[in-house]
Formats: sequence, C-alpha cells, structure tokens
Amino acid sequence: MSVQTIRNVFSVENGYRLSDDQIVNHFPNHYELTRKDLMIKNIKRYRKELEKEGSPLAEKDENGKYVYLDFVPVTFMLPADYNMFVEEFRKNPNSTWIMKPCGKAQGRGIFLINKLSQIKKWSRDNKASNFLTTPCKETYVISLYIDNPLLIGGKKFDLRFYVLVTSIRPLKCYMYKLGFCRFCTVKYTPSTNELDNMFVHLTNVAIQKHGVNASPSLASSTANDRIMKYNLINDTLNIVVPNGEIPDCKLSKNPSKGALGNYVILYDEELAVIEGVDRDLKNRPVHTSYSTGGWLYEVISARRRWLVARVGERSRNKTFGSVIVRSRFGLTRRRVNLKTMDIRPNQTIYINNINDKVKKEELKRALYALFSQFGQIVDIVALKTMKMRGQAFVIFKEITCATSALRQLQGFPFYGKPMRIQYAKTDSDIISKMRGTFADKEKKKEKKKAKTQEQAAANKKANQGTAQVATSNSNQTSTNQVPDNPPNYILFLTNLPEETNEMMLSMLFNQFPGFKEVRLVPGRHDIAFVEFENEGQAGAARDALQGFRITPSHAMKITYAKK
Repeated sequence: MSVQTIRNVFSVENGYRLSDDQIVNHFPNHYELTRKDLMIKNIKRYRKELEKEGSPLAEKDENGKYVYLDFVPVTFMLPADYNMFVEEFRKNPNSTWIMKPCGKAQGRGIFLINKLSQIKKWSRDNKASNFLTTPCKETYVISLYIDNPLLIGGKKFDLRFYVLVTSIRPLKCYMYKLGFCRFCTVKYTPSTNELDNMFVHLTNVAIQKHGVNASPSLASSTANDRIMKYNLINDTLNIVVPNGEIPDCKLSKNPSKGALGNYVILYDEELAVIEGVDRDLKNRPVHTSYSTGGWLYEVISARRRWLVARVGERSRNKTFGSVIVRSRFGLTRRRVNLKTMDIRPNQTIYINNINDKVKKEELKRALYALFSQFGQIVDIVALKTMKMRGQAFVIFKEITCATSALRQLQGFPFYGKPMRIQYAKTDSDIISKMRGTFADKEKKKEKKKAKTQEQAAANKKANQGTAQVATSNSNQTSTNQVPDNPPNYILFLTNLPEETNEMMLSMLFNQFPGFKEVRLVPGRHDIAFVEFENEGQAGAARDALQGFRITPSHAMKITYAKK
C-alpha cells in the first residue's frame, strides 16, 4: 500500500486497526520523522516538553546550549522563520549555512550560503514575493553548517547504521553491528570559493557518482553490499517473525542470542525499569516489620510478563501509602489507596481524572483511538451523570491488552489532565455474558443486596454499631497474628492460590538479600518453602511480606519451617 492509502485507512476518523497477525509496509505518520521540516519541529517540541517537565535531559551549560540534546545544529524553516533566521545570522555574519528542500532526497536542491542576499527570495518582505511562482517559494530548512567536520583522508564522510524498533510503548530497539560509510570524492576545504562544489560537501551517492574521481562501485552495488543487505533482511525477519511464526504484535519476547544474528539490543524499556527497581531495592534498606512504616508491594500480571516494583511508606492504618511509579512519562510519587492495589487483573480498566467538559461521544472516540493500539476493544462505557462524570471504563477482549494499556498510559496527559487507571473491581456485564456467568453475577448482586438490607436492619435494631466496630478490629488483630516456630533460614508459605507457581514466588522474594530458591510441594498448590542464606535474612522477608495478597481472596501466611 502507498503512504497516502495507509494514512487514509488508519486515520482516527475511520478507526481501523490491524489484527495481531497483519503487517503493513509503512507507519501511518512516518513522515513526522522522515521529512526534514517535521523532524526538526518534533525535536524542538520534545526539547520544550522536557524543559517544562524539569527533566535533567534538558540541562543547559553556561552558554545556554543543551548538554545532552545538542545533536542537531541551529535550524530554521523558510520562509516561515525567515525573520528569526536573519536575527541569528546577524549575530555571526561570517557563518556558513546549508539550505535543504523539505520534500526532496538524494542531495537534490541543496546549496550553501554565507550572505543574506543569496536567499532574499524567501523573505516575506520581498516586494517581488507576490509575483514569485510556487517553486521559488518551496519550503526549505536552513541549518548552521559544521565547518570543522571530522575527516578521513581529508575527505568528508558519513556513517549509516540500522536500528530496528519493534515496540514504541514500551520502547524496544536493536542496532545492527554492520553498516556502511560514504565518502566525498574531493578533499574538504572551508574556503568560500568552494561553497558551490557539492563534491566537497555532500556525501550522497547520487551526487558523488558523477564526480571525476568517482569509484566504479558508486555506479552499481557490489557483492559486499548485497551480502550485507541480505543478512540485514534475514536477521530482521528472525526477530520480527521468529521461526516463521505468525508475527507477534506485542513483540515482547526477547529473541535468543542465536536469533539476533548481527543485531544487539540497543534499549529495552521493560528491562531498564526492572534493573532500575533492582538497583533501588539494593540501595534501599529493607525494614524488618510494619511497625517501622516500611512496605514493599509487587504486582505480577496474569501472564507474568512484567513486574512493577512500588516502594513507599505505609501509614499506621495500612490503608494509604505513597507509590513511586516508573513509566515513559518519568518517575512520579503518588498517594494511593493500598486496598485498590489488591484488585485482580481483568479485561476492564477503570479510568478517572478525565476532563468532564469533553462531550460524551467525543470522549468515547478519543478513548478508542488512544487505547485500541493495545488490542481489540469490546466496549467503552462513559456516562455524564453526576456520579460518573470524569470517569470511563474500557473493556478489552484479553487481559494482557488491558494490562499493557494500564501500564503504558498511567499518567498519560489526556485533554490536559493526567489519567489515573486501575483494573475494574468486577468483570463488566458484557464479559460476564461472553463467559456465560452473567446469571451468577445477577444472583450475587441480589444476595449481596439482601444481605446488606438484613445487616442494616440488624444494626438499627441492636443499636450497637460501636461495639461491632470494636469487635471486628479485635478479630482482625487476632487473625493477623500467625503462630510461628523458632527462627529458621527456611520459610513455610501457606494459603497460596491455585495459580501460584515457582516463577511467581521467585519474582516476589528475589529482591530480598540472601534469597536462594523456592520449593513447591508436588500435589499441593497451597503451600511452598522459600530458602534463604541465614535466619536474619529469612526473617526480614517474612516480616515484609506477611499477609501479602497474591489474589484478593488469598492473604499469604508465612512462618518459619520446622527444624
């Protein structure tokens, strides 16, 4: 399909999305990075956003230049930024600038200037501008020319590397070890007499192959070129379509070293988050009991594909805490209700803190466009009643899609407000109907309603609300006290849910110093043993995770194993 066809088919208005096993040959908006003017616009916008957020990446030196983001020269767009360019040019009138047309390639239309008179026709104040034809007013980018480039054998050159991006959120990309280098055919000189000699300044093969000193290899591809590109395509397919399987739209699997070929992992956001959490946990002392106020909570998804470590301080009533959340939007601390963190993963996610001035239909369309990238959406529920304003439910077909959306869009700025996302407390009606459990759900609602009414009547009749609260608190205290054995370096876990496995428990306990292994009991899913190097390390893990809820209905009980 052509670029324009893909733009039309996958526009926000149409709402079409690819199935998990479909592939197209273009990204809908790839020109945002490939057109020179749009690329520089997005880079400038990225810099401004980082400055606004106070990111350390936006740090500047004493001269006002970016320390980490100074990877493109000063650039303007003509004729739109002509006046700003003139102001910058007059600060250093002896400088050289390079002009490039926004919509052309292979070095066509590029030239160098060192006088304002050379680009007078791009001036908006030009009296003859009304009589200029469209080609003369073509959009250009003009950048400060690097007049002291790195040279090899006195000639300019450039390197071309290949980077494979398999996922944007979370970011995962690979870099190819092999590439190629392009050289000019004439030695470089900064002399103004050679500004018009493109054989000195441009490395484009389309330009250099016409030079007097051009190598015959510039006119046709060589055996080395063909071999490298064949291997590049082959290695790319081994990562994107492993073993000839159906393409994985999530692309979350890490290929084996043999499948990588000449690729190396350049950046993996998921691994970076986990490694960063591990560093924080190692550098942060682990509190030995809840009385010190320290707590650690880990969430393991249904597919056990990701791990979010949250570290904070619990209040005395163990209801609220502060949570450090890592996402692509940065590191933020939030005060949360810890009880809501025990909600089991399901297909429905609940979103609040939405701008309540957005119209209902517009809100549903925007939510669909934003969340459909993570998987098939069954339904979106957004009501404008007083109780439900600023809230919405997005129902996915699969739990993994809901999990990915929750993790990647947490805190995403939506209509000027950061979204707060969590799993819905119960399955939506449409999911219950798909599973055939809708009738059971209705019966539970009726039973719960009847039980609530009976309880209210009993409380009103007895008029002993205060006594009941005291009794319940006393019962809760007694249930939290787990009878224990003498200290041991092996812990005994009970009350584990049926889906518990060795990987899940290992991920839960391996952040504690001294962890060695997890042993499950064959034929028993509700008990397990965890071994540490010594009794003290086992005790720290026991105190920190006592009562941890792997599911809402299973609070894990931890004791020392009998010697």
